[in-house]
Amino acid sequence: MPITSTNIGMITGSLNTTAMELVSLLKSCPENRMNNIPFEGSWTIAQVADHLFLSNTSIAKALSLEGTSINRAADERAGELEAIFLDFSKKYKAPDFIIPAKELYGKEELIHQLEHSFSTIKEVSDHTDLAVLINHPAFGDISKLEILYFVWFHTQRHLQQVKNILHYLEGKQQ
Repeated sequence: MPITSTNIGMITGSLNTTAMELVSLLKSCPENRMNNIPFEGSWTIAQVADHLFLSNTSIAKALSLEGTSINRAADERAGELEAIFLDFSKKYKAPDFIIPAKELYGKEELIHQLEHSFSTIKEVSDHTDLAVLINHPAFGDISKLEILYFVWFHTQRHLQQVKNILHYLEGKQQ
């Protein structure tokens, strides 16, 4: 099944909407809550944002890799990725290279970096063939289109996490 501009428009539009919602939420978050640890074992809101920035930076590099021809639908694994990343009942451990390293972050710089990482993904994806396979350390053989689905689902997952952290912190303040 060939990729159409409608398919690409749907995924890039959905990703953009989710990214804008996340950035808007981060911008509205009080500065003093960005680096608050909500409960033991949790990341702060700023650490979640940094995790997404690190992940997006890695994904932009993956989208720039040379791909190989594909003999299946370019979005075949989209449902699998959705089932994994939008199952909020499960917790996953991030690979070491995308674990936030800092404890304290500046809100404006972090938001700027995150926005830039989303725009870089869009820029790279606009200029690459999304219907090719690459071999990714975390996903194995995956199409570049499926990588965009991953970014969308991954961002949705962490948008929900940020909402949950904010809700928890607001409850603690009362």
